[in-house]
Amino acid sequence: MPFGPKKKAPNPVNVLREHVSTFMYWVKLGKTKFRGKKEIGPIFMEMESAKYLFEQATNGTVYDYQKKLERNVWAAAMHKYGEDLARLKEAMLRAADACEARKVIDSAAAESEEEEEARREEEEAHLSLRERLKLAEERDAEEDAEEAAAEAAGPAPDGAAEMTEEDCRELWEIYRHMNGEYRWMKKTADRWIEENPESGCLAAVLMGLAVPAAAVYALFHVL
Repeated sequence: MPFGPKKKAPNPVNVLREHVSTFMYWVKLGKTKFRGKKEIGPIFMEMESAKYLFEQATNGTVYDYQKKLERNVWAAAMHKYGEDLARLKEAMLRAADACEARKVIDSAAAESEEEEEARREEEEAHLSLRERLKLAEERDAEEDAEEAAAEAAGPAPDGAAEMTEEDCRELWEIYRHMNGEYRWMKKTADRWIEENPESGCLAAVLMGLAVPAAAVYALFHVL
């Protein structure tokens, strides 16, 4: 029985590109979902704007597209996105704490409203029907005035919207997937770099001539 050729293992750099693509999918999703959310939205926008680091690191060259990984640019990309994930985690925890605090405040406010309603009903029980109708009309007029003032004020400015409890749950799911892809990217790249060491002379020349990619990234944003 003839044996077919052995199936080749997938190239690590191609696998890496797939993880990068999935990671950036979650970044774009987060940017869309949390646009206008203070603190959270700007982090996703910054992450999306730095995607060129991944593109430059994994694009390779005309002669070696399948295997090439620009190590310095890749290191800069991992450092950049590692810091962004840490910032996103801290912002997510602060948003969750704020949601919990608002739940306590809202619960206390609801209890206060119930107590106020009970007190009001007790006081109005001794009033005549005409007096109760008059008070009801006055409350309706106050509510109409508050609604008109809210409509005149318009929506909250972009970036000022607070995170809701549902937002926090969605953010956790996105963060969880992004963090998982980031870890897989690191493992895959570390394995490729270990299996493809640079020659001593060539590495020394490249390290001497290369401008750190992180510095280039910072200079790009300054200019």
